[in-house]
Amino acid sequence: MKLLNILLLFGLTCGVYAQDSIKQQALSETFISYISKQDSLNSLKDLRSGIEEILNDDRLSKTKYGVSIYSLDREEIIYESNEDVPYTPASLTKLFTTFSAFVNYGKEYVFKTNLYVDSVDSATKEVYGNLYIMGTGDCAFSYNDLDSLFLYLKTNDISVLNGNINIDLSKFDKETSRFKYSGDDDRVQNVNPVTPFCISTKSGTKLKNYIKKFFRKNKISFRGNIKFTYNDINYSELNLIGSKERHILDLVYTTNKRSNNFFAEHLFKLNSLIHREEQSDFRNNQKRLYEIIDSLDINFDNCKINDGSGLSRRNKLTTKAIISLLRTAYKMDFIGEFRESLSEAGEDGTLKSRLIGTHGEHNINGKTGTLNNVSGLAGYLKTVDGENIAFAFIFNGKKRKTFKYIENELADLISGFFYFNEKYE
Repeated sequence: MKLLNILLLFGLTCGVYAQDSIKQQALSETFISYISKQDSLNSLKDLRSGIEEILNDDRLSKTKYGVSIYSLDREEIIYESNEDVPYTPASLTKLFTTFSAFVNYGKEYVFKTNLYVDSVDSATKEVYGNLYIMGTGDCAFSYNDLDSLFLYLKTNDISVLNGNINIDLSKFDKETSRFKYSGDDDRVQNVNPVTPFCISTKSGTKLKNYIKKFFRKNKISFRGNIKFTYNDINYSELNLIGSKERHILDLVYTTNKRSNNFFAEHLFKLNSLIHREEQSDFRNNQKRLYEIIDSLDINFDNCKINDGSGLSRRNKLTTKAIISLLRTAYKMDFIGEFRESLSEAGEDGTLKSRLIGTHGEHNINGKTGTLNNVSGLAGYLKTVDGENIAFAFIFNGKKRKTFKYIENELADLISGFFYFNEKYE
């Protein structure tokens, strides 16, 4: 029986492929005796022919694209086309942003927004001096979180604040506009100011009114002003009142699954804070990212990253560089968290409505990229027999909807592939 007929029979019997070790084992035990090495070579040839047939679509005649497909188990290239050519990657940039966050901070890291005071009178419970909110880059910080933080004042029976409330923004530099620090020529999409404390810091009016209202409601006497400061504050000399924590996974998952540009820019800004002697500005963020890439031997030839979100059209990535990053991540201790942070096809994130009813559904974990004239898809999948694959597609041209369709076709084709594995001999 020919390999094609075998696979067709299996497809009719089991339906759409899902990640299931029992099905994989059943497939190998049932059909492996019928498959020769020549069948294996032919199947690989058929796969490559199928990929080229998809890419030869007339609608791609004026499109610039790069495609790379790599077997993580065999450590072999399955298919490449224009893999060394740099293209505008859009949100595929976030793969580098979140990867570097894991390298810098580790998968267990917790960001803390801390509340300090100068001193508290032990008898009257009055604060003499100032109250300080130390922002550390928690871009998910909300007004509810602020409530929780201020409630530590009530927990400590503090009812009078004689000084000012200083909101410390010194962890980041004063350039808060992604548009400006990326050096873009066109404002693709507005992103809120990128600061270490993220609630209404553009004008501060709403935040200040909220704080005053909270103090009145909770009967905390406040006689000072509310200020944003970039001063160097020695927190070791202050009294810690309370803290609001946020796990790094919360930020990475939102960045990748929802392709959140605001979160991505904060993770980008946080790059250089791992070196405390450096200021978190664009040049040091970019420098730290490139240091990580170089230290891990990630192929970055002809590439450039100017922001964390991928909104900058000045970003340039090759599919070879993306595959190199995915290969490196696959060997890191955070691969489970990194892969889970990517959208699951047919399940969540930006892939929730894509590849439903195909071999890729609930099988592909990927990051999408979308701008005007740009579309991309990259990530991980498993073939029918459980082989782990890294893939990257970037399309630059005028038919973005067509590109999404082509990406789905390619991902489905690869997910449905069966390649004879010598371990079954």
